[in-house]
Amino acid sequence: MEPRLLGSKLKNIRKQLGLSPSELVDRSKDIEPLDAHLIATFESGKNKPSLQLLLAYGRSVNVCTDYLVDDKLKLPKV
Repeated sequence: MEPRLLGSKLKNIRKQLGLSPSELVDRSKDIEPLDAHLIATFESGKNKPSLQLLLAYGRSVNVCTDYLVDDKLKLPKV
């Protein structure tokens, strides 16, 4: 089953960190091909990140990918 809450969780993490999409990209420079537009498509649910990108994203914001992909788990404070 696909995670339905992934987009909102990604947006929630970014907002908890107090970052704009562009600032998140700057913080996560080593994640290719992440850009502000791509972040917006993930957060809106229009696009899903690859597993590799999701793993890199989780590491860059210090959140285990289990929290991102499991709708039953609530996000920890970042």
